[in-house]
Amino acid sequence: MNRRCVLSAIGTSTLALSGCLDNRTEGGTAEDSGSTDGRSVTIALTHVAGDEAISFSYNVHRSEITEESPAVIELIAKNETESEIEYGTGAPSPFGALYDPDSPEAILWTEKYVESQHVETDGRRITGMNDIGISVRLSPGESRSETYEFTASPGSYSIQRTGNPLTLGGETYELDITISET
Repeated sequence: MNRRCVLSAIGTSTLALSGCLDNRTEGGTAEDSGSTDGRSVTIALTHVAGDEAISFSYNVHRSEITEESPAVIELIAKNETESEIEYGTGAPSPFGALYDPDSPEAILWTEKYVESQHVETDGRRITGMNDIGISVRLSPGESRSETYEFTASPGSYSIQRTGNPLTLGGETYELDITISET
């Protein structure tokens, strides 16, 4: 069944890539920050439920946010088991539309939103989407990833998938992004 979900999520700027950072603490929280002129992004990724059959991690390719360029963040899901795993998501795969439902400017932006027949956009803003389910299969040891741009005003943002918790099969994760002035 296709139901129309309407949301207002804003993203701005252009793509720029540089560097690569990735830190993950023993407790399952990943943190990374960097700074130059303008604003910088800090990420906290926490595994809150499940048996860790699908790991979820990130790489920050650019942590600085300026008027000319956003932060660039790659999210990665990996099958940690010895058998095939399937998880459901919204459009577009592999993770659906990711944003903070309480802050319309805080969207993890990918051009896949524009390319998807299930997501309506106006510039770098999502104006609507079909409420559909998409299955993603991961073979043992296989990974799927997507690279996103992120820019927002200073503050803390709880990223979700179309207003729902960020789940991958039986795994639930919390993805928090903090933007601070540098």
